Amino acid sequence: TVLSSKKGKIFLVPHDLDVHSMEDLDGAVNSGVGLVVEVEPLTTTRLYTEGISEGKYVFFAVDLDGRISAAPATFVYIELVTSVKALYSDKEIVISGSKGMITIRPIDEWADFMELSVFSVHGKNIYQGSCTGELQIPVPGAGVYLVRLSAGESLYIKKLFIE
Repeated sequence: TVLSSKKGKIFLVPHDLDVHSMEDLDGAVNSGVGLVVEVEPLTTTRLYTEGISEGKYVFFAVDLDGRISAAPATFVYIELVTSVKALYSDKEIVISGSKGMITIRPIDEWADFMELSVFSVHGKNIYQGSCTGELQIPVPGAGVYLVRLSAGESLYIKKLFIE
């Protein structure tokens, strides 16, 4: 989600794009390497990242007068994640996060052979063990966590943002 203090547009473009004008931003969107969403003042708006490639991106805000925000100092990384269902054919699992908790819920009875690890983005091990049914794993606070599931030679990692 994105939030702007003014009405206008928010662009998500590759971090190495040299932006000097609206034409640069529109060109990124038109060529399929960037995204744009119209925003209202102080209203949270979803920006869906389907269709763009994995990599580093930056946000630019453009107001109704065409003024472009200063070049951002931080970037976001978009990663493509293969679903667990694709990894395990007809098997399915739900991984979700909410305030202070990560929930792992197998849909099929197959998770007993899976190893599960949860790490903070800084590498701290939060949980390690077998996944033998629904688990609720408390996390120490807001942040980015990595959920790692493995079975044999198959490996799946999901990044979760916990508020």
